[in-house]
Amino acid sequence: MLKMVIRRTFIVYGIIGVLIGISMLIYSLFNKDFTFYFGEKEVHGIVSGIIAVPFIPFIMAIVGFLHAIMLWFPIIYLYKKLTNNNCSSV
Repeated sequence: MLKMVIRRTFIVYGIIGVLIGISMLIYSLFNKDFTFYFGEKEVHGIVSGIIAVPFIPFIMAIVGFLHAIMLWFPIIYLYKKLTNNNCSSV
């Protein structure tokens, strides 16, 4: 069950990251003041939008992995335990 939760959150958070990255790319086309911080370097303009497209999904996948372990898996596990009629002690 944990593998399924991790896989689904990777997919969902990855898609959200791609959408955010593409929107940052589109925003950087029209606004030259857009800045992307890459370590200690800061990049401005269209280059920052191009850099944001692959890095934002990667960052969101890491966030999705952490959310899968700490948030979604316990919620799903507790929900399945509480709704399971076979183990009901009432």
